[in-house]
Amino acid sequence: ISAYVITNDEKFMRSAAAYLDRLAGVNEIKFISDKSEAQGRVSALVTPVAEILIPLGDLVDVEKERERIKAEIKETSALIEKTKALLANQGFRAKAPQKLVENEQAKLVSAEEKLSKLEDKLALFND
Repeated sequence: ISAYVITNDEKFMRSAAAYLDRLAGVNEIKFISDKSEAQGRVSALVTPVAEILIPLGDLVDVEKERERIKAEIKETSALIEKTKALLANQGFRAKAPQKLVENEQAKLVSAEEKLSKLEDKLALFND
């Protein structure tokens, strides 16, 4: 299986190539800068470090993959709303250690980035 990888840390992902091969059967990695460079329909794994795009071919039930992505979008959206509500709570902000508030803010940014990537993935998948 070959995979496309979009990342800001190519060095790290190159070092992880052996694990991708062993765990997922990915024997060829193509580094790309944009999803439009991936050929055909792909399934994507979204992580804080990279997006790994696997060409689907006939490997995956298209409808099940759409539903999986939609479920992940719903879960991520719920996390965003929960985190926003926590950060909007003045009692939490007043009583919580600054480090905890900063961690929640970072979690919110990460979740919003993930949501954006998932929505992009769903849009590409529906093409």
